[in-house]
Amino acid sequence: MKFLIYSHYYAPEIGAPQIRLHSIAKELLAKGHEVRVVTTFPNYPTGKIFPQYRRGFSHYEEIDSVPIYRYWLFPVQRASLYRLLCYLSFQLTSFFPLLFQVLRFQPDYLLVESPPVFLGLSTAILRFILRVKVIFNVADLWPDFCVEMGVMREGSVMHRIGLFIENIAYSNADFVSAVIPSTKKNLLTKGVPPHKLLELRNGADLEFFRPGEICSSHETILQLSVLSKTQKIVLYAGNHGKAQNLSLALESAEVLSDRSDIAFVFIGDGSEKQMLVELAERKGLSSVHFFAPIPPRDIADAFRLCTLSLSIITISALASKLFPAMSSAKPVIYVGPGEGAELVRETGCGVALESCPPHELAEAIVSVVDAPDDAILMGERGREAIRLRFSWGELVKSWLSQLEPGFR
Repeated sequence: MKFLIYSHYYAPEIGAPQIRLHSIAKELLAKGHEVRVVTTFPNYPTGKIFPQYRRGFSHYEEIDSVPIYRYWLFPVQRASLYRLLCYLSFQLTSFFPLLFQVLRFQPDYLLVESPPVFLGLSTAILRFILRVKVIFNVADLWPDFCVEMGVMREGSVMHRIGLFIENIAYSNADFVSAVIPSTKKNLLTKGVPPHKLLELRNGADLEFFRPGEICSSHETILQLSVLSKTQKIVLYAGNHGKAQNLSLALESAEVLSDRSDIAFVFIGDGSEKQMLVELAERKGLSSVHFFAPIPPRDIADAFRLCTLSLSIITISALASKLFPAMSSAKPVIYVGPGEGAELVRETGCGVALESCPPHELAEAIVSVVDAPDDAILMGERGREAIRLRFSWGELVKSWLSQLEPGFR
């Protein structure tokens, strides 16, 4: 089959949808399918277009043999009305190239990533004009997510517009694919019929994220390698945004300020990073280290060097950074409600806290750091869970089977 992926986010950016979509594309190629990608100039999470992409309005490249067609957008980092302009600018610059790709490539399915939900408008038009089959892949429910995060008021004009666009996207898709099971349940309550629902969960690449020797010569990895010789590293790698509530981790670091053998390492960027850096400086937290985003191949080495992985999320979602840590055989401390906490408890890969004050998180960190044998066992359980249930090969195989007519 032929798949045309349409997304606001894609590799080499660092983030959950970027890694997920590129992993899916590679797995589809490995299974003998054809894949193309239409996406933006890389700009996440800094809100600045990466230097090598700053010339012109379009760019073609291949990453891991995946053909990628990129188009300009107005980049923005912080959540604001400018973010809406960012989304709409990509829709304008990519619509006719996307139409051209559909006519030329003749895909069996147009796979659309949401958020942002606005891409559903473009694909609804293309589905009507060209009769292309659309799979609308929902990672976060918009505008519900915006309301939960407090950036949009329920019942406001923007909220009602969001609901209207959401309805257009779902009703004009042949299939709606959910990344987490709870999203699938919510889609049913929103009126999406059961026969249209698919499930393609987050996962990890067992060969990429694995225990072993350090391979990278990246400056950040070299610094972490030195740090790991004298301290146990508590690693957070991912977006530094409002939903992650990383100030909790800094407050826990303050509680553990007398533990000179524990270091807190934050790799990534986001709208809250500057505030977090300033907070750490005000508190005089010498055990806290911030690093800029690094490529996934180097993140894999960061996991190899850490003692445990920290995952914090304030909303009812499954933080995707849980999976690379599990695949790397590292114990996880997961702070947040919902399916992420349930998965950690179910697999025994770490410690799950629905929500907690700083001293409780500090106690959880100490419980793992000071029990190395238990930590190793947690890591082994996590990697085995990835092998059995969350490897990309198994996830994509299951997803493809759901597209077969006999599945329904």
